[in-house]
Amino acid sequence: MGLFWGNIMQGYSRTWWNDRHNAHHASTNILDVDPDIDNIPVLAWAESDLDKAPAWAQSSIQYQAYYFLFVLPILRLAWCKESISFALKMGSSTYKTWNKDAQNEIFTLALHWIWASCFYFTLPSISWTITWFLISNLLSGFGIAVVVFFNHYSCEKYPQALSGNFVAMQLFTTRNMTPGLITDWVCGGLNYQIEHHLFPTLPRHNLNKTSVFVKEFCKEQGLPYMCCGFMEGLNHVLKFLQGVADIAKVRFNKKSE
Repeated sequence: MGLFWGNIMQGYSRTWWNDRHNAHHASTNILDVDPDIDNIPVLAWAESDLDKAPAWAQSSIQYQAYYFLFVLPILRLAWCKESISFALKMGSSTYKTWNKDAQNEIFTLALHWIWASCFYFTLPSISWTITWFLISNLLSGFGIAVVVFFNHYSCEKYPQALSGNFVAMQLFTTRNMTPGLITDWVCGGLNYQIEHHLFPTLPRHNLNKTSVFVKEFCKEQGLPYMCCGFMEGLNHVLKFLQGVADIAKVRFNKKSE
């Protein structure tokens, strides 16, 4: 029932989300493995990403630090597209569970968009419909993207060798946003991303309490516990993007000479 109502209310295939999110947790910020940092052709997070950039994106990537914030609102729409494509391919998957759930996923996703369309088309005009659709989806996309990009994209990206030590991988690739009453409420607990990644099934009301013990553990073991304010974290993200953009300028401009 959770899968059924989750698909209808959120508009995402739960099988797609579980597959993607589990891969992200198991290989956080690991190049060519973590699906969340596979953002080519729009964004490149490491020099190795430039090898995968199509010719038409090689110029734009050089300015990615400037347009980064403007692409964040499309996150939800991109996820919806990926989710629908994934669900349509489940019937031909080699995984029997996916085969079995394919019809249910497609049916519930269709119900979501039918239900959403019924609401959209009760609005006074087509311009209102388009405006409401864009605002609701773009704002929600921007909100989740800002937090997620802060949490992980502000940290180093690593080759697969680091993934052998799960705890170290999470601590070197995850950053918390400084907690506070307003931050905790706005982020819904996602600002405690370190604790969430170490204990994925931990209820969010226990994340703050757990952070005390995680900090002590990190101090004892000489491991990082990265936590900072929003603007500082955003600055880290932009520096990463600019660093790769500088490499792209040298590489792609040399190629064109």
